[in-house]
Amino acid sequence: MNFRRYIVVFLAVGVVILGAAVLINVAVDPYNVFGTTRVAGFNELKPFAGDRGRTAKVHQVLRARPATLIVGNSRPEMGLDPDHRCWSSADRPVFNLAVPGLTVYKQVRYAQHAMHAGTVRTIYLGVDFSDFLESRPRHDPRRWPAEEESVLRLAIDASGQPRRRYALERQVDRLRASLSLEALSDSLLTVMQQRRAQVETRTAAGFNPADGIYRPIVRTEGVRTLFTQKNREMASRLAPPQTLFNEGTNWSAEFEALDRLMAYTTERDVRLVLFINPYHAEYLLLLDSAGLWPKFEAWKTQLVRLAGSRDITTWDFSLFDEHAAEPVEGLAARGESLRWFWEPAHYREALGGKMLETLLPGCEGGFGVTLNPGNLDAVLGAIRSRRDRFVAAHLDIRERLEQRLAEARAAVRAE
Repeated sequence: MNFRRYIVVFLAVGVVILGAAVLINVAVDPYNVFGTTRVAGFNELKPFAGDRGRTAKVHQVLRARPATLIVGNSRPEMGLDPDHRCWSSADRPVFNLAVPGLTVYKQVRYAQHAMHAGTVRTIYLGVDFSDFLESRPRHDPRRWPAEEESVLRLAIDASGQPRRRYALERQVDRLRASLSLEALSDSLLTVMQQRRAQVETRTAAGFNPADGIYRPIVRTEGVRTLFTQKNREMASRLAPPQTLFNEGTNWSAEFEALDRLMAYTTERDVRLVLFINPYHAEYLLLLDSAGLWPKFEAWKTQLVRLAGSRDITTWDFSLFDEHAAEPVEGLAARGESLRWFWEPAHYREALGGKMLETLLPGCEGGFGVTLNPGNLDAVLGAIRSRRDRFVAAHLDIRERLEQRLAEARAAVRAE
């Protein structure tokens, strides 16, 4: 009897502990999986949501049932706020579905998944030049990539047909977020970090304010550290020869994915708007130093040709203007951030706000330009002229970036 009572008590205690862990994980919702109400000082900030962004946003976006989507990589995720004042009532709710590191194919598939809710009327897709570059041999560009759908956790397949496994995959993700010891640890740490000055987080609408990522580094090491790190990373990426199109064509798997999204949105009467992300001058000069400027212009030309064939608007914010030319050194010495950029490749919410003022009707903006066959050559020529004037006034920056590339190329040859 004593042994039987011990077993019963042991099992009961285990069930209570397990139940308590589940309640804590669901209440805190550290990964944004359950959509639990956010409470200031308890679970409002989500420092661990970024690591689970690819999974969490898949479920979040269907729960949000947005009218407007922001799609792309980490640049629009950090730069475009779904709660900006310029979004009209007809635009809302807006969800930022941009996720760091997604290929063009996966960005397209995420957008298709979000449209499955049937509420999406407009998509703003941030197209990024680096996402279209390849250093490896390319497969047939007209072939839709054979991705493992269960990894993507999407409700529909590439043709738009429902996936039977999605419901099961969603429940598996919910169980992992509620029953695992890792989730419990992250829940407790989430609560403990609510009162920290800067904490990485994702809002309920998918936006990444980025303060918790960059401000501590700027404060302790200076913004030049961020620029140096990103320039070194990009130089390593660009050191091997890069291709834009398959040999003998002006097409690639990335353009194929984009073209399929254009067809998909047209069939479903969803408005698609393309925009080219802004870059700091050091990022643009690194592209130029790597010999990629002609490919950069060829990429824009093909974007305009493809979008124009479907009457889709393309905005260019990579203009090498006063925003891109914002100086670094003075701010680095004072331990301050730039106004418009976190580092060469990622723009801040302030610059994203100016982009939205231009993109959205009813707000007055003077930043950016629409590209079309009639003005493309003039716009590209104007950007080229601004680049050349900047280089003439900042030869030290050009030399520093060329040195970064030389070091990266030497490392590639040594491998």
